[in-house]
Amino acid sequence: MNNLATIEEVNVNECIASENYSPTEADAIVNKIIDQHINYYKLDQLKQWVANENNGNENCQQRIQDLNRKRQELIQTIKDARQQGVNVHIENTLVVKIENKHIF
Repeated sequence: MNNLATIEEVNVNECIASENYSPTEADAIVNKIIDQHINYYKLDQLKQWVANENNGNENCQQRIQDLNRKRQELIQTIKDARQQGVNVHIENTLVVKIENKHIF
């Protein structure tokens, strides 16, 4: 028996936030969101280390590095807005997908 997994998009596509913020507020929001994602991956790494399953650490490390690069890009955009004296518009959308397993 083979297990074949497919992914279907559920009709859950929620805009969590769509507002204008000052550069200082935007900086705080962006850093908080990215910090939460990084902390998730760090916790996942710790769980794998405790369970002695080191096979997932490279994926976690790569994701953390990607998030830190993205943070730098976003912070630069916010700095540019600050220098221009304009606000920053942030949209945060959450898309939820579920995995359906089909057994053949």
